[in-house]
Amino acid sequence: MKKHAMGILIFLLYGMPFVFISMYADFRFHNMFGYLIMICSMSLFTYAAIRFSQIWASVIGNTLSAATSYVCLVKMDGNESWGGYFKPFYPETLFVLVSLLILVPQMLFICRAYVAKRRARS
Repeated sequence: MKKHAMGILIFLLYGMPFVFISMYADFRFHNMFGYLIMICSMSLFTYAAIRFSQIWASVIGNTLSAATSYVCLVKMDGNESWGGYFKPFYPETLFVLVSLLILVPQMLFICRAYVAKRRARS
C-alpha cells in the first residue's frame, strides 16, 4: 500500500469520536473499559503514523476525533443523568481532560520514535 493511501486510512480511523465513545461506555456500562480501548487504539494509530511517516495524519486525525467527540457530546446535553454522572466534573470538563490526557501516550510514542530514528542514523 502506498504511503499516501496509508496516511489517508490512518486519518479516517482517527476520525472516530474516541473520547465520546469512551465516555458513553463509562456512562452506559459503568466501567472504564472504553478508556482502555481508546488508549490502545490511539497508540496503535500513532505507531502506524510514525511507521509510515504520516505524522500529519495523526495531528489532523486527533483534531477531527476531538471535534466529532464534541459534537456527539453536545447532542447528549439534554440527558439529565448524563450531566450528573461524571461528578465532580461536568461532561465538557471531562471531555477536555481526557482529550488532553490521550495526547500523552501519543507524544511519548512520537518522541521515542524520533530518538530511535536519530540513534539509527548515528
